[in-house]
Amino acid sequence: MIIGIGIDLIEIDRFTKWTTFTQERLLKVFTLQEIRYSFSDPALTAARLAARFAAKEAFFKALSSAYPEIKLSLMQLCPLIEVTKTLNETPQIQFGSLLLSEKTKNTHNLMDIKTHLSLTHSSLIAGAFVILEH
Repeated sequence: MIIGIGIDLIEIDRFTKWTTFTQERLLKVFTLQEIRYSFSDPALTAARLAARFAAKEAFFKALSSAYPEIKLSLMQLCPLIEVTKTLNETPQIQFGSLLLSEKTKNTHNLMDIKTHLSLTHSSLIAGAFVILEH
């Protein structure tokens, strides 16, 4: 059963400046693996950062609609989730128990949630669509 849907579009140009940020600053939003992947191809760094940020925002929107009582801001959530790829290169969102506060652990089992993620980008815009399923 679908319990949450989120979508986000973002202009890639906004992330051009992010390619000059220190790793310490980027770690406030992205995981180390996301940073390494994004910077592995300099021509695609801004687009990859934008797509991952869009995924985090779409996940945040889906989670907020599914569980409005969970009070996490987008910036609190960002470093706790990671956009990865499966063996067949399909993007996915991973999150662990760090996402769960003690209060949340008692009322929701977020580990039972299945996430579906679709990413896309053109030369100008990156987008992400997330579906949460229980």
